[in-house]
Formats: sequence, structure tokens, C-alpha cells
Amino acid sequence: MSYRASALPLDQVVIGQWYFGFDCLACDARFAVFKDESAGKRQLSFAGDGYVQALCPHCSVDGLYQASELRQFQAT
Repeated sequence: MSYRASALPLDQVVIGQWYFGFDCLACDARFAVFKDESAGKRQLSFAGDGYVQALCPHCSVDGLYQASELRQFQAT
């Protein structure tokens, strides 16, 4: 099963705030998919064979990511 996710626009990602997102398969830049309202305190984990398709806002490559590749990070 796969899901389509929209990356947050780069101008909406605020330095110091927490997000969940992916490391681009093509350019390796990290991008946010949604804000982490717990500010890094709540861990998300996914099990199974799910995939997320998302367009990298840095290089515009449309990647297919395993749900386990979702990263929690603080924007720098």
C-alpha cells in the first residue's frame, strides 16, 4: 500500500521547530512532510510494507519511500 504525501514548502519550515520527513533519494536533502506537534518528544514508528510517495522540494524528484524511512528532526 502506498500513500501520497505533500512536502511542506521550504518557506514554511521554521528553524528550531520539529518535523517528520524524509531524506531525498536523489539529492539527499532532508525535507519535511508534517510538523511534529510534540516538539521531538513523541516517537512515531511504522510497521509493515507501507510506502509514501513524495516530491522533494529541493530537487523536484518524486520519490517512493518506505514508511520506516520517515525521520523526526529539528529544522536547522
